Amino acid sequence: MRNFILFTKEKCDFCKEALTKLKSLEHSYEEIKLSDNPKGLSMIKNLYGWETVPIILEYISEKKQTFVGGYSDLEEYLKKDEND
Repeated sequence: MRNFILFTKEKCDFCKEALTKLKSLEHSYEEIKLSDNPKGLSMIKNLYGWETVPIILEYISEKKQTFVGGYSDLEEYLKKDEND
């Protein structure tokens, strides 16, 4: 089982799809909802250089997280495991 962090907005279909995908594969995740926090959302977007949501990270340890990207990036990221 892997651990992920997702920065999401409420009315985002790709956010919902990412959550559904992680649930179906029984990966754990923490969802950080930023619909009511435009300043926080802007900060996260700038930090990772990513303009859309979801913004997905794999949580490795407190000192190490891997930036995954958005929903389609998550699908590709998870497929790498299937092929290894």
